[in-house]
Amino acid sequence: MKTHAFTLIEVLVVILIIGILAAIAVPQYQKAVEKSKMMDALSLGKHMQQLQQMNSLVNGVYVGSIRELEMDIPVGYKFFGDTLSEVNGATHFVLERYINGKGHNRIVYNYYHGRTIELALFFWYQGPISCNYYTNWGKNMCKVLGF
Repeated sequence: MKTHAFTLIEVLVVILIIGILAAIAVPQYQKAVEKSKMMDALSLGKHMQQLQQMNSLVNGVYVGSIRELEMDIPVGYKFFGDTLSEVNGATHFVLERYINGKGHNRIVYNYYHGRTIELALFFWYQGPISCNYYTNWGKNMCKVLGF
């Protein structure tokens, strides 16, 4: 009576192939997730920038806090003081204003990895959006976002 079974070598080769494919796929998946988060942040920042511009046109002034912007809080974000942060704390939006001639009228999005800031997106109230990077990852992400 003959039985058909896989040999140990065949099983090991299949496991090796699966391991190689996983080693290639997982980093690409992680990059796609990070890019998706950054695109969401870019969209949210543009929305807040537009709300500031609209508030300036209607009321003649910019609001002093992100809390004052009339917007729905996105899923996964919450307020910590005057900062709109991701629940896990890896990213946050903060509104910077001129105080006694110092500072900037802009919304800043900071992306952290651990305690290291990777990049910052600046949404100027009257002007373009800019991307500053502080690491190679941040530099690459700024390029991916088109800056």
